Amino acid sequence: CPQGPKPLGAAPAVPGAAATPSPAPQAGSPLPPLPGSLKDTEEDGAVLVDASGHLVPNADLRRFFNYYLSATGEEPASLIRERILAALRAKKLPAAAMDEAVQVLDDYLAYLDAARGLASKGSAAMPDTGDRLEALRKLRREHLGPGVADGLFGQEEAVDAVAVERLKLMNDASLTKEEREQRMAALEERLPPDVRASREEGVRPLRQQ
Repeated sequence: CPQGPKPLGAAPAVPGAAATPSPAPQAGSPLPPLPGSLKDTEEDGAVLVDASGHLVPNADLRRFFNYYLSATGEEPASLIRERILAALRAKKLPAAAMDEAVQVLDDYLAYLDAARGLASKGSAAMPDTGDRLEALRKLRREHLGPGVADGLFGQEEAVDAVAVERLKLMNDASLTKEEREQRMAALEERLPPDVRASREEGVRPLRQQ
């Protein structure tokens, strides 16, 4: 299945795709066939609605957006947006949830555009990994709002924060081995429960050996 979104305007996944991009559809016209990278694949992610008929912004929704955004470079951004809107309409969401999904999509696209601008400055402008992650965290909340940003990125941000702290501990020469191990264990407790469970499942065979 395609991975996360490539930056809009990135090199095409298929050689020569940028030279003859698919034309953006006219309003109300049928969409052209799926691009090569999405053919014979299954739509990723999910669009969930709560009991009151409102959209649930979560990591599954971001994966749903990213599935179509992975075709960036093969198709114009306007066509990709139309594909996502068509996929949303096909799910026959409640009116409120549909309106919210369109708003989150446009806010997410604006965030990606801003994130590309941040990335274009390179690590030289912001050499510290923690600072770069914090800048992205703030950017997400500026464009998406705190609630949606937490829903789409909360788990990823929690894992990233632990990774940054882990790196600091590894580089802290003032700590003894025992102190470092204790603090590492405390960091693991900060991870989301399902992430901890996944890691535990991964190391279980080694412990059994």
